[in-house]
Amino acid sequence: MSRTRRLALISALGVLLIVVTYTIGISITTRVTEERVRSVLETVRDTTLEGLETWMDDIKRQVTSWARTPSIAREAQILLSYGGTAAQLRAHPSQLAIRATLGPIGMEEHHDGFIILDRYNTVLAASDAGEVGTASILGQHSQYLNALFSGQSFVSNPVRKSSLDSQMAGQATILAGAPIHNTQGTVIAGPVFYIDPKADFSRILQAGRMLRSGETYAVDANGFLVSESRFDEQLRAAGIIASGEDSILNIRVTDPGANLMQGETGLPEQERLPTRVAASLLRRETDSDVSGYNDYRGVRVAGAWTWNDEYNFGIVTETDWDESFANIAAIRPVLILLSLISGAALVGAVVLSNLAEHRERVAQKRYELTVEGAMDAIISFNTAGHITSWNPQAEVIFGWDKTEALGTSLAAQILPDELKERYFRPLQQLQDEKEAVFATQRREYELKRRDGSFFPSEFFLVPYQLGEEKGFSAFIRDVTDIREAERQVARTHQELTESYDATLQGWSTALDLRDNETEGHTQRVTDNALRLAKALGTPEEEQLHIYRGALLHDIGKIGIPDRILLKPGPLDAEEWEVMRMHPVHAYNFLKKIPYLRPALDIPHHHHEKWDGSGYPLGLAGEAIPYAARMFAVVDVWDALTSDRPYRKAWSTQKARAFMSEQRGKHFDPKILDIFLQTLET
Repeated sequence: MSRTRRLALISALGVLLIVVTYTIGISITTRVTEERVRSVLETVRDTTLEGLETWMDDIKRQVTSWARTPSIAREAQILLSYGGTAAQLRAHPSQLAIRATLGPIGMEEHHDGFIILDRYNTVLAASDAGEVGTASILGQHSQYLNALFSGQSFVSNPVRKSSLDSQMAGQATILAGAPIHNTQGTVIAGPVFYIDPKADFSRILQAGRMLRSGETYAVDANGFLVSESRFDEQLRAAGIIASGEDSILNIRVTDPGANLMQGETGLPEQERLPTRVAASLLRRETDSDVSGYNDYRGVRVAGAWTWNDEYNFGIVTETDWDESFANIAAIRPVLILLSLISGAALVGAVVLSNLAEHRERVAQKRYELTVEGAMDAIISFNTAGHITSWNPQAEVIFGWDKTEALGTSLAAQILPDELKERYFRPLQQLQDEKEAVFATQRREYELKRRDGSFFPSEFFLVPYQLGEEKGFSAFIRDVTDIREAERQVARTHQELTESYDATLQGWSTALDLRDNETEGHTQRVTDNALRLAKALGTPEEEQLHIYRGALLHDIGKIGIPDRILLKPGPLDAEEWEVMRMHPVHAYNFLKKIPYLRPALDIPHHHHEKWDGSGYPLGLAGEAIPYAARMFAVVDVWDALTSDRPYRKAWSTQKARAFMSEQRGKHFDPKILDIFLQTLET
């Protein structure tokens, strides 16, 4: 074969290698990017849905608790029995009593008002007197009306509000309602609260916004947007929603057939079909699509979505496709370059004599491409301590331009004192031709910027050798945003914990009032239980569960009818059987709440006795959970030493004598002895 033909064949193989390398590179990059984008979208979608479900479940529990307030049930029964006109109903004294109870709750929880309606959908009471005597908004949403008078609590997705108040008419609201039962257990009425969807509902969704273009939004069963859009301002400018309006319930999630954000003219409204997301959600599907589809603005996006059957809405997380896949466009020149290098390497293996030099140049170029495109600051130093490489991210993080940094000993200025020795010692070892020891694991240090401010960073060193040049590279990542996010998560967790404990305090106070206990009974036994727990050396993590269990020790009395719980005289045998079920009610109620399960021992077992004569299970000795044995002591002590409706408080001496007599019968002897010692101190 002639030299010319060999060169032609090698050149053809070089071109083929270029095409194959480029095609495979683009394919791999696209596939990896698609999986990364899909994973992030699905994670944000699921996290946001979990946050919404938690918030709506909490709202449902709160409304249910308020509906069980005895004074609300009493006033609702009075209004149901009242036969006056709508005007007379508005003037009835029960209106003021109900507003005095529910009004402060609504203000504290940022609600927009409330109504109480009967089973005929007539408003009996309301925060807005103009609604009294009218048909309620639930007439337009029969599924919630039916649920309410079937004994179920509910929280709706955002709906359009109908109201006599012209300022509220037509606005979006979330409805949250719960049934009110009479003493026979029949549903007689129900309070319904109006909740502003622009508050917590939209705030949780807004937390799912990613990058510059991403948004997470909710869609109802009719295909309407039921949360605030990130693009409200642009949508108003484009005339898609009117000035002064927001996107909630004003945008149907359909494909306009053109990019409205770029001023293009879309299809007429009646010709627009649901977007890829809306069509899937209307079929109650969970899915994702990173290949690209048009959203309600006509912008190509990638997204992930899911449907929530309980609350009847869908969650969508989307980002502009161009932004999500910008790395593919950016890497094309690099892939072309790498493909050309590969082809040239094949030709050069035959044509060029200096193959070693060529390979070194290619390696150097790849190194520079990697460093220049890295998201971390990468700074290289030679054995003299002079900077030889300073990538763009180093300019962003530290504030010095590359031209200012190269050739200087800038590292001595950005490192804290405790890190300088670790930096200079390896340099000296390299200069002495010894094996240098480096910190190759990431560690966190405070580094200094040009303006003198410090920031947290992850930092590690690796040696390098390019030709005759030796030195090391520092890989530095600014973790300021990550640490702030961790602090925010910690703050949010603390706020949630405080909210849960405040709710428990409210429950315990309500139970005291309903059970005609002496004022402060629950708080006293809780304080005494904690004091005794500390005296017994109980670990702090268990004291938290003792605190919660003590607050809720009589939560099961929610399930005891008023005719028994509030009976002024002694209970008969049948009534005692019902009363002894309250620890079982407590167990069945609290076991469904994960964070209260460790606190179940006290509500479930505090009426067990050391000799096995207690209830509900008749446990004896150390078979009774430790927390319940301890709490039984402080509960009986408080009962004896507090005034009750049927008797005056016992003296301390009389109470001590009784408690001592019950040692080994009702009470754990060791725990009782420690308790009596604490009384002396």
